[in-house]
Amino acid sequence: MESFLEAPLKDWRIGSAFDEHHPNAKLRHHAVPGGAFEQWRPIHLLGEGTFGEVYKEKCEHGFFPGKLRAVKRISKEQAGFLKSSQRELQALATFSKKNDPRQYIDDNAPFPETEGSLIAKQVAIGLRYMHQTGFLHRDLKPLNILIDTPGPGWKVKLADFGIARNIAGPTLYTHYIGTYGYIAPELFESSDAYTAAVDIWALGAIVFCMCTGSPPFEQPQYLLQYRAGIRCFPSQVLGLSTGFCIDFIMGTMHANSRQRMDMDEIMDHEWLSMERTVMNMKQPVSYSPPPKDS
Repeated sequence: MESFLEAPLKDWRIGSAFDEHHPNAKLRHHAVPGGAFEQWRPIHLLGEGTFGEVYKEKCEHGFFPGKLRAVKRISKEQAGFLKSSQRELQALATFSKKNDPRQYIDDNAPFPETEGSLIAKQVAIGLRYMHQTGFLHRDLKPLNILIDTPGPGWKVKLADFGIARNIAGPTLYTHYIGTYGYIAPELFESSDAYTAAVDIWALGAIVFCMCTGSPPFEQPQYLLQYRAGIRCFPSQVLGLSTGFCIDFIMGTMHANSRQRMDMDEIMDHEWLSMERTVMNMKQPVSYSPPPKDS
């Protein structure tokens, strides 16, 4: 089972348990990466079957108090547990395989810029809200963007806040976190503190990926060479993109975190208004000829 969960499906498992020694044994406790701690309370049973039960749970303590989720509890002592669990997880992967933009990027890159800017704007709105409320995401990537409505009228949501961090806490020195390809260069420097600019970088990497099919620096050594000034940003592969799009990417992925755009500049950027601009261009223009001289 462990080897099976080494695939992307491993992120679907919740490493938690009921603490029998806790004063309230009905609370589910589990730690999340970054040292945070969450508590979830079962509200009621949603359903049950041969190998497990599904409960509706509510977050009592953690990043998002009041959030609801459905959790399936499986007894490992049941005969046939391993085989049944593998079948169920494979079915979930099959029927949910296009629940994040990564699959669409693999199949359809480059994205039409009107659609890419629509996705980027919604992600930016979510990031702005997180930053305004004092949190960094720190693992922004296509896999952590959930699709509510697919294109061309995309509606997406941010997901996976497992290593999100409160900015108001101690200075941020936890490094080497995130996902290669989307991790900002300063996260490789163990002596430097970092800021919300790490999320700005990841947003730019996602846009780059939508334009080309892959992030700009999939190998850490190339990323560090870019930061050191001995490797250029691979902007040549963006040749078919508009100037607005290239400017957005370069502004969010500057090697120096202090010189990246902030959230206000991102929200005001022309590229995020591309869909509205294109729609305005498609509107019929009324024309009234001047009156003839009598």
